[in-house]
Amino acid sequence: MSADRVLILLAVAGMLTGLVAGISLDKWVVQLPARVGAAAVTIAAAGLSMPLRLTASAAWPVYISAMLAVLHSVATTRAAPNIFMLRQPRTDEMRMAAALDRFAAWHAARTVLQLMNFLTLLWSLIAYSQSI
Repeated sequence: MSADRVLILLAVAGMLTGLVAGISLDKWVVQLPARVGAAAVTIAAAGLSMPLRLTASAAWPVYISAMLAVLHSVATTRAAPNIFMLRQPRTDEMRMAAALDRFAAWHAARTVLQLMNFLTLLWSLIAYSQSI
């Protein structure tokens, strides 16, 4: 019976470790490059589209996406110090709670801006592809 328990524990450990490894790989390969590159690529697309003299219906979504990328980056710079503050052990629970509240508010703003940017980029793709 003991060998069966070990086999079950090894199987569960393998599944859980696989999940953790997958999450880590996702952060390393997908999330970190996307966080750094998404705004830069969006802004580059807007910059490269300027000399093309696109129609207003094709240009506006591209420029709005770039503006949303900048705003998302600004919101990130406002959220980050608050989450980093939580890493430092402190005894002042009021300051920690305030930092967490500020992070939550800025993170909510970032989330809305990212979603709006994604939808605007879809709009950009459709509008741009119809203009060429």
